[in-house]
Amino acid sequence: GSCAHTRQQAQQLQRLQLLFPLSETEALRTSWKCSLAHCSASAPPASIPPAGGAGTLPAGRRASGRLYLTSSSLLFTGVCMGREIRRMIRLDDLRAISKSKSSGVRSSAILLSYGAEPHTLQLSSFGSRSRTVASLLRLLSPTHPHLATSFDPASSER
Repeated sequence: GSCAHTRQQAQQLQRLQLLFPLSETEALRTSWKCSLAHCSASAPPASIPPAGGAGTLPAGRRASGRLYLTSSSLLFTGVCMGREIRRMIRLDDLRAISKSKSSGVRSSAILLSYGAEPHTLQLSSFGSRSRTVASLLRLLSPTHPHLATSFDPASSER
């Protein structure tokens, strides 16, 4: 029931607070199972301290894991070839959310652009890319209205 779900979310949030520099007041809003397909070559491990063990994604490989939406960040945790891969994007640094294609069998992907340069993370293997994008935009647009205007509905067809 609802109580077990809340307990599970609290445990997930505690784990994320150990892995990422999150505040004690952070709230876990939702999460999705997915894979990290690509991150821009110059992309920093996204605000994770050097000792954080963020890991590098080997070329041509994907990290299977989970994307978490908290009150202040988008977080990815996953595993690729036995190595932990972590990425963090502060919501205030998120510039755009778009649909894209990646190589492989499950080729529909979501591209997150963030930072001043901007850097990108490409995530794939969602149960439903369209529902995930719609959910992200619905949850983020009230506090980050630029994301709704950055989304190109025509990219849905690509």
